[in-house]
Amino acid sequence: MAAGRKPKPTAVKKLTGNPGKRPLPKNEARLPAQLPAMPRGHLSKDAKFFWRKVGPLLAELGLITELDGPAFEFMSHHYGMVVQAATRLERDGLTIIGAMGGKVKHPAAQILKENSTAFRMFATEFGLTPSSRSRLEIPGDSEQSLAELLFGSKGDDES
Repeated sequence: MAAGRKPKPTAVKKLTGNPGKRPLPKNEARLPAQLPAMPRGHLSKDAKFFWRKVGPLLAELGLITELDGPAFEFMSHHYGMVVQAATRLERDGLTIIGAMGGKVKHPAAQILKENSTAFRMFATEFGLTPSSRSRLEIPGDSEQSLAELLFGSKGDDES
């Protein structure tokens, strides 16, 4: 196993303007950007929402290919689990009555934490975290932010 930092995907380097100015790989396997087919039968409603909302935008930016399907599927699963756990916590509260009769941390809090961490790791790989997004340069309309492209609206602070 190679030591050190894992390499940034070439598509992300191109969107960030290749700040290190290192030569881009010449013989890298290149696949066309496209959203893989959504897996049938085992994505939750929330995971499907995420796939349909974010997937096409990643394809438009050239950040997803057919080979990324399993990683994007897991990312979608984690998103669905986070939404489900957050909904449960909102409904039940942060604590429940434990086996000994006292208040204990709700198990959904741990599910939320673990799936949020896993989701963030996948989001970083696809350029979807605030820090990775801040380094992307969208070709074309420079007035449109990545957040607008991904989520379709400007922030609340703009008039």
